[in-house]
Amino acid sequence: MLGYITEATGYLGKGVLAIGVFLLLYEGYLLWRGRRISWWERGGLFLLGIYLIVVLSVTVSPVYGFSLQADLQNMNIIPLKVIGEGQNNSLNLLGNIVMFLPIGLMLPMVSRKMQHGIRAIRTGAELSILIEAIQLFLKRGTDIDDVILNTLGTAIGYLIAVLLLKQFPFLKQKIGIESMKNGKKLRRDSLPLLCLGAIVLCSVFVVGYEKRKALLQDTASYAKEVRQNAEVISDAKQDGTTDLDLESGTKKVSTNEEKDKNQSNKKEHVLNIEEKLTASNIYVVKVADQEKLYGRNEEERIAPASTTKMLTALTVLNYCELEEVVTVGDEIALLPAHSSVAGFQNGNEVTIEQLLEGLLLPSGGDAAFTLAAYTGRRIAGQDDLGAKQAVDTFVDAMNALAKEIGAKHSCFQTPDGYDEEGQYSTAKDLAQIAVAFMDASTENGILREIVQMERSRVCTRDGRDITWENTNLLLNENSAYYYENAIGLKTGSTDKAGKCLVSAAVLDGEEYIAVVMGDTEEGRFKDTIALYEAIP
Repeated sequence: MLGYITEATGYLGKGVLAIGVFLLLYEGYLLWRGRRISWWERGGLFLLGIYLIVVLSVTVSPVYGFSLQADLQNMNIIPLKVIGEGQNNSLNLLGNIVMFLPIGLMLPMVSRKMQHGIRAIRTGAELSILIEAIQLFLKRGTDIDDVILNTLGTAIGYLIAVLLLKQFPFLKQKIGIESMKNGKKLRRDSLPLLCLGAIVLCSVFVVGYEKRKALLQDTASYAKEVRQNAEVISDAKQDGTTDLDLESGTKKVSTNEEKDKNQSNKKEHVLNIEEKLTASNIYVVKVADQEKLYGRNEEERIAPASTTKMLTALTVLNYCELEEVVTVGDEIALLPAHSSVAGFQNGNEVTIEQLLEGLLLPSGGDAAFTLAAYTGRRIAGQDDLGAKQAVDTFVDAMNALAKEIGAKHSCFQTPDGYDEEGQYSTAKDLAQIAVAFMDASTENGILREIVQMERSRVCTRDGRDITWENTNLLLNENSAYYYENAIGLKTGSTDKAGKCLVSAAVLDGEEYIAVVMGDTEEGRFKDTIALYEAIP
């Protein structure tokens, strides 16, 4: 939410200009009609306009797309459904209340007519209904509970305003349109509020479309840069070089003689862990030379949970390009109940890159099955292959790739890693997959970047606006488990697997992988940090 509000500052320039135009026109109208308002009310109208800029830019800006077709599928018409989910989505519950507190507080301060509770609260409800109606065309989803919570927030704000007016009665004398002839207060002052709201809404839409145009240009530039990096890497491989500095685009030469020398100088290290680690299965490896630094039950068969999605991403990139557009289909019906999701729905048009972000950041099972079905059909060479058959084909390719990269003691049954009979891996195998993941990330220029993101906000081709938070708290600066050396990688959580974390970190210029499986929610992060801190 704070990120949205910060983003709203970009709308203030044209928004303040729009408010200024409104106030000038309003003053001219009042002079023509022989009326006037106080400076208190002028200031109140200005602040109300600023508030509306923030709210409307956060809720209805078309920056991430606008469609003339209403998204009726992404609509909740069941009242109070959010109350039952409040413990898992308290930010949405409280945020919708707090967001509308100011309007309930400010309306009675700028309009004598709005000092009547029913009118003020109804106005807040009408604004909320307008926002939800516009969001039908923004693909952001419409929820009757948002209207209920917004109206509640307006009512609370109105009660605060009533207390203030009662405590400071002189304020009432400053509110309302006054006749210049006899000083009589007039009550018909709702129209200016409507005009103010309309002009602010127009300014938000103008800025939103400008921002959307810039966003699409940036996206196109980034895609071009990724392709250029891929071409440079391809040239490097042909020239016999093995590494690449993606920031400078220069090649780093590493000869076979140097590799042999590095292998001969390889030293065995064992971490001296004094802390009591709570994970059941642990494996820590230095990426450069595959040196084992620590292990605990690393070869025991375990449920892999969503750490499987590392292999899913690797398999996809063996067959697909980032810019390819995928239409989400019936395959998402294969998703097990209670799976984590990225928010994709049947019919959404998304790119492979966007699906990978949805796969790796919020650990979206819907992204996993969509990628699996699309890629499975590509592998089979049958565009009309059924969803289940396509996913099975993809899983076969996953297992083949696992064996190829050295994860020879694993068997995967699903692309999302959810608990399934016969699905298993080991901490050591998952480390092998993670090493391949990070190596492939360097080569294609995108996976490494995705798993380092704290959050991502994307707009799909069909106008859907989605924001994802990375489930890896090592990367969240506001988290108690933030670790500045972390550069990824993937969390996991199921009943069989427990809480899991496969992570990557850079220490003194060297990259390390730590696999922590069968842990607690807090333990997986604490154990990981303890392991990295113990590296000499």
